[in-house]
Amino acid sequence: MDRRYLNLDKRFAAIFASFAILLIGSNVLIRAGSLSFEAVLYAFKLCIMGGISLGLLGYLIGKVVQRPKKNIVKPVDPVKKEADKDLLIDDILLDDLDDDE
Repeated sequence: MDRRYLNLDKRFAAIFASFAILLIGSNVLIRAGSLSFEAVLYAFKLCIMGGISLGLLGYLIGKVVQRPKKNIVKPVDPVKKEADKDLLIDDILLDDLDDDE
């Protein structure tokens, strides 16, 4: 497996959870209008729930991206690669040889 696709589930979970915590926390504290103890506790409670739910969603999305059902890159068979020749070059060479006669 390619190195780019390692631990994508954890990376997506961290990105989604931190984005949720940042958005929810700033929204609650701005709407409260002041930085009181109750507003901070309420923001903390909502941030924990939002972070867990969106972190789980990010984890599942990362799992789907990490192991797709379809192969993104098809492996090349070395035997078939050697057997296939460039047919365009062969046609050009044959055409040039026929013109010489």
